[in-house]
Amino acid sequence: MVGRGVYLAAGAPAPTFLDIRVAWLRLDPATAARERDGSGPRDGVVSHRSACLVHGLGEFPSPRTELTVRQRLSTREPSVLLHIRTAALDRGDVVTVDGLPVTTAERTIIDLLHAGVDAGQVGAVLVPADRRGMVDLDALAARATPFAARYAMRGASGTDLLAALAEEAGQRLGTGAER
Repeated sequence: MVGRGVYLAAGAPAPTFLDIRVAWLRLDPATAARERDGSGPRDGVVSHRSACLVHGLGEFPSPRTELTVRQRLSTREPSVLLHIRTAALDRGDVVTVDGLPVTTAERTIIDLLHAGVDAGQVGAVLVPADRRGMVDLDALAARATPFAARYAMRGASGTDLLAALAEEAGQRLGTGAER
């Protein structure tokens, strides 16, 4: 047993991101993992700092597994944080990584901005996501614009916000020619 109600077959290799996988499986134990893609009401999607870990972005010490769910669910696990999103995530905001539904790098950055995560930490996710071609900076800038005021940049464009986030991380975003 790797977690209450979750078992690993003897001799099977331990899957990647075991703690995240156990938390995700426990959201809907009645539905087989292969039948869950994040669109069902109890499916859940790996998000926020946990999505950064799965994507290999940033250096978040993440003692909690973060999942986004569509309805209010409760957990007795102090190591699991559930974010409630009443509407389903857009299909383009979720990818499958090692069998887990995970928010895309772009959606993850928006979630971090919405949560008010430190600018330098968001920048430390943004820059490698850009360098690895995981985000469309123009589309991300359009989605990030509403968060400029939260980062003391009232009236700034999303492009300016992204540049400031990268600068807070001590880096610069690449230009099209550098990518």
